[in-house]
Amino acid sequence: LKDTATNLKNGQELTMNIISEAFVENVHATAVDAPPEFDEWALSGLTKDKCVPSHVKESTFSMECEVYITHPVIGEHNSMLILAYVKYFHV
Repeated sequence: LKDTATNLKNGQELTMNIISEAFVENVHATAVDAPPEFDEWALSGLTKDKCVPSHVKESTFSMECEVYITHPVIGEHNSMLILAYVKYFHV
């Protein structure tokens, strides 16, 4: 599993960012296969906003969420179904 799924499995909060098409390549840069201690923000060229959990400053809007449940999805590719409550919207 990627870092995000592993962190959420341990009950952490998350931020879902909705970005415009102009930043798609920046976001794709964060999908590299890297060790957990590697900072993907440095590759993206995006700005980490100062709220906790962090969100992408360039996003159109962001949703701060709290994990409700995680469930493994076993198949050809191991995946994780993550259900979360939206606590705050940033527009």
